Amino acid sequence: MVGKRKRALHSAMTQLETEVEHGHVNEGAHVRLSKCLKTTYDATPDDRTKHVRTFLVDMLVQAPISAMSVPLDDRHIIEDEAFLRELIHAKRKGGKDIKDDWWEDLLEGLLPGWMLEDPDDQGIHSVFRSIAITLLRVRWNTLAPLEAHLNKLKVVPAELFFLNLPADATDCWASVWQALSADARFVRWLLKGKDKGGYSSAHRAQLREFAFDHADKMARKDPEWLKALGLRNIMEYMGCELNRMLGASFVDARAMAQ
Repeated sequence: MVGKRKRALHSAMTQLETEVEHGHVNEGAHVRLSKCLKTTYDATPDDRTKHVRTFLVDMLVQAPISAMSVPLDDRHIIEDEAFLRELIHAKRKGGKDIKDDWWEDLLEGLLPGWMLEDPDDQGIHSVFRSIAITLLRVRWNTLAPLEAHLNKLKVVPAELFFLNLPADATDCWASVWQALSADARFVRWLLKGKDKGGYSSAHRAQLREFAFDHADKMARKDPEWLKALGLRNIMEYMGCELNRMLGASFVDARAMAQ
């Protein structure tokens, strides 16, 4: 256990030195990270997660692409909703705006393209979806960077976020319904483009109905969310909501509201 922990931390030390050599971490940050890493190295197993977590926040604030190099045993830490909020809060410290290139590097580290290279590896695809859903649950301006990253990877929505899980899927498989439950606005990416994400008309109707029923105040104020659902304004939304309350399907409720 201890030997494995020290090997993992040695790997992190090596990565830190690489980041410094490439100019990704300034001298002050290097000192802070080194002290944190030494504390982690000397910690007892019970204290390990706490110190590793602190180290990872400091490291990813400075070099978010380093998420790609986090040892497998520690990936659960950075793929945690609470951790990501803590990281974003630390990055915003002092009221600083987060630049697009930081988001791009973080998403590249959390959701590297190689995870989607094998079209038959549905297990790793589920892990990819699960991390994406965690980002949606964070809700701290994570939607737009996630959409941009998925577009960069040229992901076809219907191929990754399909509606019908395969027969061998387990209960822990991440689904499109979990994504929309986390943030109903995600439907605007799912149904993007002229082909509406590659979904059939029947599947589009299901996605819209689910996104409509799980919308919160933030979604209802989003013009792109309304557009994805085929609603022209908030008045049509309100009419559609009333018709849904009376038992109409989303398709029929929308038609009656227009």
